[in-house]
Amino acid sequence: MNWPEDFINKIICGDCLEVMKQTPDECVDMIMTSPPYWGLRDYGIGKNQLGLEPTPEAYIEHLTEIFKEAKRVLKKEGTLWLNMGDTYGGSKIGNTNASTGAIGKPKYSGNFTMTFKKEGGIPKCLLMIPERLVWSLIQNGWILRNKIIWYKPNAMPSSVKDRFSNRWEYLFMFSKSRKYYFDLDAVREPHKEVSIQRNKYDLAEYPEKRASRNREFKAGDFLHELGKNPGDHWEITTIGFPEAHFAVFPEKLCEKPIKAGCPENGIVLDPFCGAGTACFVARDLRRRFIGIDIKREYCAMSEKRLRQGVL
Repeated sequence: MNWPEDFINKIICGDCLEVMKQTPDECVDMIMTSPPYWGLRDYGIGKNQLGLEPTPEAYIEHLTEIFKEAKRVLKKEGTLWLNMGDTYGGSKIGNTNASTGAIGKPKYSGNFTMTFKKEGGIPKCLLMIPERLVWSLIQNGWILRNKIIWYKPNAMPSSVKDRFSNRWEYLFMFSKSRKYYFDLDAVREPHKEVSIQRNKYDLAEYPEKRASRNREFKAGDFLHELGKNPGDHWEITTIGFPEAHFAVFPEKLCEKPIKAGCPENGIVLDPFCGAGTACFVARDLRRRFIGIDIKREYCAMSEKRLRQGVL
């Protein structure tokens, strides 16, 4: 079979690192993904699975190797959008039944607890997993362009009593090159009325603004006609999913990145596609997609959702 033609708009079951090693250089326009977080749950696919490494360092090393291959697959003008949550050092393994591989409903909101086996680990201390990964990717040639805050107004309640509950996660935007595809106009948001009124006031009260470029300005000239830049703080509610996958992307978290980061008819790759939301949104936005997941049940779930047209 030929890459990527024979795999476009399909879900591939396999280890994403091994699958990507079979692909040619620079064949996808954008990558949108969220890898399994460290120590969250056992997917029942063997002891070498991503997320069950004995230490955070081993987890970061594993992910760095995966994204090194992803960088090769991505076009020069492509971008990587990476969702990642943090982890606490401690004595529990979150919500996983490691003996059976059963997957339980998450008990934590964005962060979870895992035994920190490395010398110097501090129980109850955030391990800075996202920051460690980002620095490792930068050292491997990625360019970090944004740290976007995904704020969850409906985050799951927490019983913790000695700190504040977790209500946000990172969405990192990386580029492969200094010049890359980015369509800001596709995701601009309406200006607030207060901004429109302030703009009119500024033009009336400060005539030097009109003369600064030796031409006459009219109301609205200091506000982009298509709207404002959305900024790096996105309020997006989490969503439930009735089948056996609990770490599901909200479709709205995928919409802005795909609109801004992938041209129409371009290819969006999700190497950890899970329930397939990024692929679904890509198709809905007239982009093509390639989804990869190592767990057969999730691949079947993604294919079912795509067939039925259900987010």
